[in-house]
Amino acid sequence: MVPRVLLRTLARRFDCTALIAGDPWRDELALAGFVVVTDLESGRRRRFYVAAKHRASYAEAARAREAGIRQLLHEAGWRTAIFDESNGVTAVLRAFRLA
Repeated sequence: MVPRVLLRTLARRFDCTALIAGDPWRDELALAGFVVVTDLESGRRRRFYVAAKHRASYAEAARAREAGIRQLLHEAGWRTAIFDESNGVTAVLRAFRLA
């Protein structure tokens, strides 16, 4: 993680904007019921159940993670916006307060 002092120093010296890549599943985890997940490094496969409570927990954690990153950058003096895959132009305009 980048030290807070460095983020503040950069914001004082430069015009800093961060476009944060949003988790594409932040609103709803795409997995539900029994799923098989493959470890890309080992090729090992595992089957498990994803319940509604897991889906809700994941969405809450994703929103909290994005909020924490935005808060850290905002406190350091950076402009931020969540970059949504479906509409990146709007995210850029929001970051510069043009939309």
